[in-house]
Amino acid sequence: MELMAIKESADQIATTISKIMEVDVVVVDNRLNRIADTFKYPEKQIEIRTSSIVGSIIVTGRPLVIEDKRYSDACQSCPDFRSCDMESIIGVPILHKDNVMGAVALIAPPHRMHDFMKSTNHIMEFLKKMAQLLSSELQATESDQLLNKMHDEREAMLSSIHEAIALINEDGYISYCNSLFFSYFSDKEPILNKPINEILRQGFVDEFLKTKESFIDKLFYYERESKGFDFLCSAHKIGIAGNRQGAIFVLREINQAKPYMNWTQTLEDDYLDSLFGVSAPMIKAKHKVQSIIGSGESALLVGTSKGRLRSLAHKIYLYSASNKRNYFDIDCNGDKNLVELEMLGKENFEPGKIRFAHKGTLCIHSIDQLPLYLQRKLDKFLVSRVLDGNRDFVIDVRIIATTTRNLKRLVEKGFFLESLYEHISSTSIILPDITDNQEDIRFFLNRSFTFYKEKHNCQNLQIDEDALMSLCKYTWTEDISQLEKIAEYLIIHAENDQITMESLNSLPMRSQKAESFKSIDKHNKERIEELIKRGKSRDEIAQILGISRATLFRWLKKYNIN
Repeated sequence: MELMAIKESADQIATTISKIMEVDVVVVDNRLNRIADTFKYPEKQIEIRTSSIVGSIIVTGRPLVIEDKRYSDACQSCPDFRSCDMESIIGVPILHKDNVMGAVALIAPPHRMHDFMKSTNHIMEFLKKMAQLLSSELQATESDQLLNKMHDEREAMLSSIHEAIALINEDGYISYCNSLFFSYFSDKEPILNKPINEILRQGFVDEFLKTKESFIDKLFYYERESKGFDFLCSAHKIGIAGNRQGAIFVLREINQAKPYMNWTQTLEDDYLDSLFGVSAPMIKAKHKVQSIIGSGESALLVGTSKGRLRSLAHKIYLYSASNKRNYFDIDCNGDKNLVELEMLGKENFEPGKIRFAHKGTLCIHSIDQLPLYLQRKLDKFLVSRVLDGNRDFVIDVRIIATTTRNLKRLVEKGFFLESLYEHISSTSIILPDITDNQEDIRFFLNRSFTFYKEKHNCQNLQIDEDALMSLCKYTWTEDISQLEKIAEYLIIHAENDQITMESLNSLPMRSQKAESFKSIDKHNKERIEELIKRGKSRDEIAQILGISRATLFRWLKKYNIN
């Protein structure tokens, strides 16, 4: 930054000093441009040269005193010596960050030369303070420009974010907000320096101001000019200056938020094939799912694997026409008080997920775990489609419920509300277990082997038919994820690009009960006994089973076969 940036301040300082001290003041930058000048030449303004007194101060960076130019070698060597009206001069450099930015000089008129020079030391100290003042002005201007630049950059950055953002100071007053926040909450009036809890009238905001405990994605509804907005609000405390603490509030509309689901899928998504096999019951269930995806109707999903039910519920949402609308899920296995708050919200505090799923989808997982009093409240909502506290607002929401239990039997025992069951089960889909049919197990195994062979770059790897049949007969105790993990393990540990019966002995099965895996051992024993009855030799048996002679001997001993 150059001295020209503080020209106005320099002019004011020079004029004030000139009037008080009855001397002339000149301020010159390091490019020898006059920044301020109360000294006027009678005929023409002489150019300031590097060889001049002021120029030499800038070049050397040292103060200089000329009591009388007639006796100064520097003045006499100056080409402007005869035309210059300067008689006496005291000047000092203006330093900023160890750089010479220019010089400031006092010039005494002829009638003040004597008095002027008697106070040289005092004037020199005064000039140094004046130079420091100009340097401070330069620093302040530089800081202001930097702050303005940072402000402009911050404004441009935060305005480009599709989230409403507000910063508050330690007292809870809004010190900054981006344009999107302003457009939501300004109501055509300034909102800077207003308390945040006057703008966001929510209990969780008051609580944050008291405790300063951060929160994420609090749901609330805001209405202005007959238009309603559904928001997710987060707040975090931040340091703003030294030990002072402020906070940042971030809000986004629900329909701009990414659908959130606690589910994972190992294999690539290929519509519904990742969940359904090829057996007749699987195909029937898949067709039923396809029939409701585009209809938008509610559904009850029944199965043995909670993970597969979650995945299916989310896929129904993803492939529906409303997949750009709101999506929320609730797990009824949690704390019942929290489930109630999550589902219905708290009156005059914050709405629940039913309200925020308006025009979208709400998935209620493990609905069989919902206590009876909450079942009644949910059933009441499904009849009226309104919630207590806002009965004028009709909520249009698609409900997808999941369960691993027989709800009809729970109704008969009085553990589940019959009317609620009728509401959610008008479309009921049973997701068959993959262990129900060897055809489905083979389908998922082949699918997993194909995927992981490509993933681990071993496309030439082959799996022995006996090994595949043994895996198909194995009693799988978990869902598809267990099968996928076993397939990947076998591929990683395969020897000679071949998965054989011997390869199955290395399966990581220690964490499960031994009786869960008797099916593989039983199958191996039956195959050996069958081959012995057929008169096969030990070498032939080992070759058919795809194992070594030593492994066969171990198996014979293990299975107690003579």
